[in-house]
Amino acid sequence: MATFAKLSSNLITSSLWATETAEAKVLWITLLALKDRDGIVEATVPGLARLAGITLEECESALGRFCEPDPYSRTKEHEGRRLEPVEGGWQLLNHAKYRGKTSAERSAAWRAEQKAKKDAEQAERSRALASAQDTARTHTDTDTDTDTLSPTHSRQCSKHWTSDEFQAAWHEWLEHCMIARGQRVSEPAEKQQLYDLERFDTADAVAVVRFSIGRQARQLITNGDHKRPADNGGRGRRRDPVELEI
Repeated sequence: MATFAKLSSNLITSSLWATETAEAKVLWITLLALKDRDGIVEATVPGLARLAGITLEECESALGRFCEPDPYSRTKEHEGRRLEPVEGGWQLLNHAKYRGKTSAERSAAWRAEQKAKKDAEQAERSRALASAQDTARTHTDTDTDTDTLSPTHSRQCSKHWTSDEFQAAWHEWLEHCMIARGQRVSEPAEKQQLYDLERFDTADAVAVVRFSIGRQARQLITNGDHKRPADNGGRGRRRDPVELEI
């Protein structure tokens, strides 16, 4: 199975790159490409020479130097040695160290990517909410001045519409729906909601609307919860809400 070897830019400033021959550098990169997940390279000297495209003598000489101490190496473990002969090949002595560093870098990069993604999603949600709030305020202000939000006829036919308190509560409800859904309540949905409130007297209709807003509901709560004690909230009782069809 093919393995992945990260080629660090630190190689260019290493003592190996500064002091070794071009053939040794090619051999070292060949070893990095051939190592398994444990840092083992299983090969013969003639095989390595052929794969690296260097002579047998150049390969033997470079392998010998890789197994010797390097006083200029930045890595002081193993006295700067890079290789150690093992059964069937060689062990890259710093493999575990650099593999751990690579894993940590990948983990850090993944965390940074996830954070950036989360931040972007949060920024987009904030932007969408701000846009919806601005749109809702614009429509609500227009509706308050000219009563142009649809459907005017349905509102005027409501028995509650003569109440200024109900009109104010209803405008707040439409603004709440605009923010919650990001779009205006459709004409059929508003007509149905106003019709459903007809069974209440005006004071109760206002209470239903304000209760629904207070509960951050996306539909009117018309099952009588607005009259029940706050501590039970109507839990366990049948609800018959009016759906918003927007």
